[in-house]
Formats: sequence, structure tokens, C-alpha cells
Amino acid sequence: MTELNKEKLFLLKKMKELENKFKYPPFSGYLDCYDYLTSYNMLKKLLGKDITNKSIADDFIINFLSISKGELLVNKTVKNIIDSKYEHSILIKSFMNDVNDIFVNYLENTTLASNSKISVKEEKEILMEYLKTDGEDLYNKTKGKIHFLNPSKLKLDQEASDSISIYLPLTDEGIITVCNLDNKVSKMGALIHELGHTEDWFSYRKLHSRKSTSIYAKNIGSLYSEVKSTYNEYKFYDYLLKNNIYLTDTLTTLALVTNEYFNSLDYASLIGYIPSNFLKADSLIVYKEDLRKSTIKMPEVTPYLKEMDDEIPFDDALTYSYGMMLSFAMLENPDLYDKFEKLQEPFFHKEKLDKAGFTDEVIAKSMVKRMNRYFKI
Repeated sequence: MTELNKEKLFLLKKMKELENKFKYPPFSGYLDCYDYLTSYNMLKKLLGKDITNKSIADDFIINFLSISKGELLVNKTVKNIIDSKYEHSILIKSFMNDVNDIFVNYLENTTLASNSKISVKEEKEILMEYLKTDGEDLYNKTKGKIHFLNPSKLKLDQEASDSISIYLPLTDEGIITVCNLDNKVSKMGALIHELGHTEDWFSYRKLHSRKSTSIYAKNIGSLYSEVKSTYNEYKFYDYLLKNNIYLTDTLTTLALVTNEYFNSLDYASLIGYIPSNFLKADSLIVYKEDLRKSTIKMPEVTPYLKEMDDEIPFDDALTYSYGMMLSFAMLENPDLYDKFEKLQEPFFHKEKLDKAGFTDEVIAKSMVKRMNRYFKI
């Protein structure tokens, strides 16, 4: 029998609360219950397969949900991205060469190192001092609503991420667990990133319907779902740099994290040149082998084929790309933060971004300024 510690007992309690909803569903359609179901499945992931087998929620999914409605929802959000694919490529290519030159020059002339021994006590002190000062707004919006779980007490599935955040729509709470990474600055950054996600969901829910929140909070094609998390993570690194806190570790973490975002930018910049027949209505995953065998000429894509992964998830690439681009624009232009909150929605609309001040020119200049700020030698 599996031993249940307090973390697992807490998760089981939250699962039971959701199961009670499934017994007497007040839902009128797919979107009314989607966030309940996905939260439930995330709780199952944290608990591990040996504890949670077939449940009442599984029966609910089979008996109540219309799979076709789910497919229509995904199709609609994916189609929104495909319809605007050229706009994404044009924007990214307007600054990519400039920021790439800055970053490559930094990496080629810098030795990255991250080996400081930071105790758990000091981690907490650094985080709390940040949340009382530069991160005060984040702290105030999430205070009393977040449950932090010790990852060592959970039996995570192999596919589970190093950091996980879950939104609980029934009680408007958040759950966060961050694995014990060797790089302690990276661990703290990951925690702030996930805290940014939960604050995003809380704020979004106040301004939108449950149906809209179901799409947005669960990232079914929304290009804005990584913006606040990325914004808060980089704001935290700014705080560490400004106060000279573990400077070498922070610069190393900053470079490693930025490199991951650059991988997304590289892929996302190509989506406008991928023939539409490769971009399926139910998925934005494209396979390199399909592109390689294609008889369609793709001069903008072909030079990059050799370095591509076998599977290219353009949905993730675009989501993280906009996470970086819009957060950098807000960090360079603080007045844009409130405007971003007002324009957030599941679907992408370039006209609304432009009207709010997130024009291609503003984003491109912000990317170059921020990269110079971090990495210019």
C-alpha cells in the first residue's frame, strides 16, 4: 500500500472536491467543465499512477463530454494561429538577426558557471525580500491563495516537468511544485515563473467568463499564456542583478533561460513559410521528415532542416516566443503592463496588440534594448 504523506493527502482532498462536482455536474457544455477536468488530471499527474487509477472523472468524461466539441475548440484556436502565421514570422525576423548577434557574441566570449551553494534558508530569504520589494504586486495578488508542495514528497510521472503549477477553479487557488535543481538561482526563477502563472489565472478570472478562462488558463492555443510568467521571471533576475545577488549564477541562469526562449523564436520565425497543408487543424506539430520529403519549395525553411528536431511544436514555440517578446516590451515600457491585462484573451488579434502599444516596432526595439542590457559586452 502506498504511504500517503501530507502532500498527497492534500492533493487527494482537492481531487475529492472536484469529484463531487462530477457527481452532480452543473455544466452546460464542454467549456464549462474543461478547466475542472484538466485540473483534475494535473492532480493525478502529481500523485502518480499507483495512487490514482480509473476514477469517477473518467466515467464523467466518457458519459458527458462530446469529443467533437473538444476538437472544435482546439480547431478554432489553432486556426486562429494559422490565419496569422505570416504576422508572427514578419515580427520575429524584424529583430532576430540583431538580438542573435548580441547573444552569440556574449556566449562566445563568456564562461558560464553556476556552482554557488545556496541553502534552503537563504533561498527563502531572497525570495521573500524580493516579494516584499520589487515583486510586491505579485505577492499581494497571490498571498494566501498558493499551496507550495515539496516535490520530493510526490511521485511524479517521468513526463512531469521540473516545475508545475495548477489552477483550481473550484476554490480559485493555485498549487506549485518546483524540483530541487542543482542551479539554485534557476530554481528560484522557476518558482517565480510558476507564481506568475497563478497570478495570471487569478487576474484573468476576475475579468472574464469561466468559458474564456477555461481556454486561457489551460493554454489551448492562447499566445498570451506565457507572458506574465516570463515577465515575472525576468523581473526577478533584474532584481538579483541590481542588488548583486549571486551575480555569476544569475548571469549564467539568465543566459541558459534566454537560450531556451531563443530556440522557440528560431522555430516560430519559420511558421509563416511552412505550407498550410503541414499545419493541421487539430495540431501545430510539424514533422521534419514530412518537410524533407515535400516537393514544395521552401527556401526560407530548407537551410534550417538539418538542425531541426524531428518534431517541431509550433504552438509551444509561438507561445514562448510571445512570452518573451511581450514581457520584454513591458519591462522596457512599464506603462504597457496594465494595457496587456486589458487586452488578454484566448485568441490572437494583431490589431488589438497594435492599439494597446505592442506594435512591431516597439517589440523589436524592446528586444534589442533588453538583450543589450543583459548581454552586451
